[in-house]
Amino acid sequence: MWFTGIDWADTHHDVVVLDHEGALCLRLRIDHTAAGVASLITRLRALTGPDHQDEMICVLETKTNLLVTALLKANFVPYPINPKTVDRWRPVSGAKSDLLDAYTLAKIARSDWRDLRPLHLPEQGLQELQLLVRDQQGLIGAQTRLANQLRACLKAYYPVVLDAFDKGTTLQKSLLAFIVAYPTPEQARQASVEELTQIFKQARHPHPLPCAQRVWPLLQQPHLEASAAVVHAKSRLAQTLVAQLHTLMAQIHDYDLAIEELYQQQDEYEVFASLPNSGKRLGPRLLAELAVIDPHEATVAVAQQLAGTAPVTKQSGNSRYVVQRQACSKTLRATVYLLAAESCKNISWARAYHDQKKKQGKKSATIFRGLANTWLRIIWAMRRKKETYQEDTFVQAQARHAPAAA
Repeated sequence: MWFTGIDWADTHHDVVVLDHEGALCLRLRIDHTAAGVASLITRLRALTGPDHQDEMICVLETKTNLLVTALLKANFVPYPINPKTVDRWRPVSGAKSDLLDAYTLAKIARSDWRDLRPLHLPEQGLQELQLLVRDQQGLIGAQTRLANQLRACLKAYYPVVLDAFDKGTTLQKSLLAFIVAYPTPEQARQASVEELTQIFKQARHPHPLPCAQRVWPLLQQPHLEASAAVVHAKSRLAQTLVAQLHTLMAQIHDYDLAIEELYQQQDEYEVFASLPNSGKRLGPRLLAELAVIDPHEATVAVAQQLAGTAPVTKQSGNSRYVVQRQACSKTLRATVYLLAAESCKNISWARAYHDQKKKQGKKSATIFRGLANTWLRIIWAMRRKKETYQEDTFVQAQARHAPAAA
């Protein structure tokens, strides 16, 4: 066997290959270009020959670089590892260089390759769905940051807007339309109820006239006022943020449409769509993250560990304690926690679990972790049996196991 360590960078990659005895077989630096990667593939094939490419273990600290895609296309399986692993393997001296990191990766491959997880990309449609839902989550995060910026901006010169509309969010279309029409407090005070009604109607507010009648008196009341300089500067910023939010909200909506189209094409669509409160986002996210694991080849424990819902037990001597699992997919963890939180709203057994744990003094995060663990077991059973979610089935199974658990 051969063990390859690749220290990747934006413009070049350092490569070290060791044989099964630890002897150096290859050491080189390649450019991050098509020609550079092709030369690496050629050199690796020269070592393995055409029939032993599966005996080449390639370890590197990423799973998204185009180099990874090239290795997979050439039938060399990459083994991505956490950069912290390399930190722990570095010499005691603390010496560091790209070549030394590549050599360290090769040594890790030689000693621990059986414990590493090979990277296998999902089929095209599922991979695209996974990328879309993750990218959309990033855009939603950017939208939240812009909304928070807008809230801070309005507090600085126009707080009546936050008082007049729902204080829970600055993403209401009626609020954004109001800021575009009346970017300063003085302009807002000159608006009539009829003009406000028209603005809210164009923003598709469900009750434009009652909203206008509620907002108009608030605008006429005396409020703390910012200086003219602050009003001029912050009103410009507010309009800029609103324009960015409008663009981002439209793009996120387009993502919803693209995700839904791909989601419905997946083999397990019916299974995940049957989950309560799965909606247009939770269901696709769960499918995209979990469908890459075959439920017939892996136990639910694999999914629970990947989601970070399975705790870690640490023991030394007489000391034993349980801590949260940190090494996990943060995307999947956030998704199953959201599923757990949403299920407490209208699923009777989930609400009962939540209330019981609250009485025991458990924190919300601990409760949602345990509930998410249960939901993963349910999803795994659904996937194995290819069945949709049936609450009665779970409640009956829960009742059967209750005496044994007691």
